[in-house]
Amino acid sequence: MGLMKNRLCFFCISTFLCSYIWNRKVDESMKAEGVWRILPRRIREKMNESDFEGIQEIRLRCGQPVLLKERNKKMRILEGNLSAAEIRETVSLLSGYSLYAFEEELRQGYLTLEGGHRVGFCGKAVMESGEIRTLKQINALNIRIA
Repeated sequence: MGLMKNRLCFFCISTFLCSYIWNRKVDESMKAEGVWRILPRRIREKMNESDFEGIQEIRLRCGQPVLLKERNKKMRILEGNLSAAEIRETVSLLSGYSLYAFEEELRQGYLTLEGGHRVGFCGKAVMESGEIRTLKQINALNIRIA
């Protein structure tokens, strides 16, 4: 009876650990999916979704290589500089091709994505009555992975 109880206990713990590890991997891949969809095509072609494991921040700057900041403070650089067209493509994907609908978020300087990710915008601020009306000429994006 004692041997049976030990095997049952071992089975329960093993099942729990496998379930925990599986759910964690699923959560990580689901997190990456929201960010994956907004990246420029060229970047998606260079990376796999699994490359997002451990990534905390993605920096997209016009005329600069893509920087990937990992949780352990290590930085990785993807080859090739980002073009202005790729920044525009990313902004279009972020806004669902309707940047006007996200004017309030642009005024705040960031947009929150599904899954809690945040994208910060850098560009030329258009002022009206001392307040930011919108951003134009967006030339950099900083994506923080939740």
